[in-house]
Amino acid sequence: MSGILEAAMAIANQAAKHSDCELFNIAEAFDMLCDTVEVFEGYHLHSATTRCHFVEAVNVALSSMPGNRISMRCAELAGGDYAIEWLPYAGMPTAKTGSL
Repeated sequence: MSGILEAAMAIANQAAKHSDCELFNIAEAFDMLCDTVEVFEGYHLHSATTRCHFVEAVNVALSSMPGNRISMRCAELAGGDYAIEWLPYAGMPTAKTGSL
């Protein structure tokens, strides 16, 4: 269970960094992401197909959170490696970029 909690908290914290702090509720985000990650029973990053489904599920959860301005992408690399990328919504300022 701790892997699920850790994954949910890491995603919630990353989203919070780029969110509208007046609208984004990290406690609610954490609860929703725990439910999302739990569906994968700890195997959310074990295969390319599962990673793809996991990222899609996380993005659906993130898109339903008021104030969220970020999405997640999994890039498959050579040799079975992968990288997680955090992509700010196009045209929306984030805490780091400010107004464009």
